[in-house]
Amino acid sequence: MDSFRSFILFPELFDRVDDLMGTYKAQANSSIPLEVIGGQNHYKVRANVAGMDPDKLSIKVNGKVLTISGEFKLSGVLEDDETVLLNEMKQSQASRQITLPENIDSDKVQADLKEGMLELYLPKAEPSTGKTIKINKSDN
Repeated sequence: MDSFRSFILFPELFDRVDDLMGTYKAQANSSIPLEVIGGQNHYKVRANVAGMDPDKLSIKVNGKVLTISGEFKLSGVLEDDETVLLNEMKQSQASRQITLPENIDSDKVQADLKEGMLELYLPKAEPSTGKTIKINKSDN
C-alpha cells in the first residue's frame, strides 16, 4: 500500500520540483532588474546597472530579443592601514535577456545611461509584407 501511495504522490513531487526550479530561474535571471513599457510603436526598457563598468556594458538586439550584459566593477583601493572587514561586492559578470512581443528596428535603438540607470528606446520594426520569390526556369 505504501508503494501505491508513493506512486499517486509522484506527480505532486514533480510539481513541487518545477515550482522550486522556476523560483531559482527567476532569481538567477534577476541580476539586472528591468522595467519594460510597451507603446503603440515602441518599447522603453529601464535597467538598473548601478555598479557596472560603463565601458563593459553591452546591449544587443536581434529581432525580438534584447540582451543586456556587463561586468560589476570592484570599488575602491585600500590604503596601507586599511583591512577589508566585509566584502559582498565581488567583480562578476551579469546578463539579462528578454523576448519582446514584436521585432525591434535595431538601427533606431537609443540608449542613455544616467546615475546607474540604463534607459533604452526600442522602436518596433515595420511589419513585413512578405516577399515574392522569382523562379528561375531552365530550358533543359
